[in-house]
Amino acid sequence: MNFLSSILIVLGLIFGLIGVIGVLRFPDFYTRMHASTICLTLTSILIIFGVIIEAVVRGGMDNYVIAIHSFVALAALLVTNATSNHALARAAHKSGVELDPISVCDKLAERKFSEEGE
Repeated sequence: MNFLSSILIVLGLIFGLIGVIGVLRFPDFYTRMHASTICLTLTSILIIFGVIIEAVVRGGMDNYVIAIHSFVALAALLVTNATSNHALARAAHKSGVELDPISVCDKLAERKFSEEGE
């Protein structure tokens, strides 16, 4: 089990590195935010599961408390990460942050245009 928790933590760190590369390489705010959100969520899931497994394997009341706190933190992160990034993307779109010309479509702008045209 110690090996499994180490593998999960290392995989989490690798996905975190991939997220950093995505933030550096992608062309505009929205794709960068998408890369950071996905990788941050996956990184957090893997690392926290690694910590939970390690805490449960070691046993003891203190380690069980760490496992429970880690699980609660993971649940809070899963809810707030997606919600906050969605709100941030909508606010950026409403304030006029442009998409990169290479982007295929802008569904939010199309929806706004069709509502104004009616």
